[in-house]
Amino acid sequence: MQHQVVGHQRETRTWRPDAREQIMCAAAAGGLLNHLGSEPRLGSPSRGGLPDTTATPTPDGAQLLVNGRKTWATGGRHLTHLLVRVAVGEQGGVVLVRQGDKNTPGVEWIETWRDALSLRATDSNDVVFYDVAVPRENLIETGNPRALPNVWFPMMLSAVYLGTALAARDALIRYALERVPTALGKPIATLPKIQRQVGEIDVALMAARALLFEVAGEWTGRDEDRPAMMGRIAAAKMAVSVAANEATEKALAAAGGAGLTGALPLERCFRDVRAAGMQPPSGDTAYEMVGRAALGV
Repeated sequence: MQHQVVGHQRETRTWRPDAREQIMCAAAAGGLLNHLGSEPRLGSPSRGGLPDTTATPTPDGAQLLVNGRKTWATGGRHLTHLLVRVAVGEQGGVVLVRQGDKNTPGVEWIETWRDALSLRATDSNDVVFYDVAVPRENLIETGNPRALPNVWFPMMLSAVYLGTALAARDALIRYALERVPTALGKPIATLPKIQRQVGEIDVALMAARALLFEVAGEWTGRDEDRPAMMGRIAAAKMAVSVAANEATEKALAAAGGAGLTGALPLERCFRDVRAAGMQPPSGDTAYEMVGRAALGV
């Protein structure tokens, strides 16, 4: 998340220049930041819409009071800089809320992520803001979040899921080389069935990796190229999502009962890549983006 926020902002420069320099220096010094946009009613900010979370000026105009609730706030209490998407009157904006080592007044974290199916270590909990007072200069951006598509988000997330699937593939290979059943007397890696299963995994992951790297290599960094790239990016993201899900499922099947236990990381990899289908662009939306690009409509 930190990489996609920094990468997108480095190119689009939608934050106020002095705030951008300050936040980037904090990130380089070890700060942890994330953009908090999703909400219970709004859903993903990628589809547009004004958030329910608000930033209201105090009577003297010196501060803003932030109120609202954000979901999927990856990083949770570990974040030092919360980049909160808000409504300021009739327009959208981004307010910086700093989070120290101790509890920040008015900021409450709700542990909604503890028993999540996937990515439990990301601490992607809900956060609620109750009259959180920030200086007026902490309003670092105003405008429409849909104006500049974020090409970094789907590509960075695709790299995470591809890496997870590759980790499952590597774990299966180690297990196949080390597992020597008494009845067989040699590693199960010598069995044609295991070789075929590993081969199926490799073919799927090689194809997904090749497309992801090809699309990444095409990116120019120019805003005018963003719309044309989104179809290719959606294709790469879906290819990785499908391949990662298939590869981890096949790795579990090849390892047998051992794959269901904590002795191998396969069950965790299997669970973690399931989140790929939930993040934009996903499902029919992604395929429609690919189709529109091909049809030129």
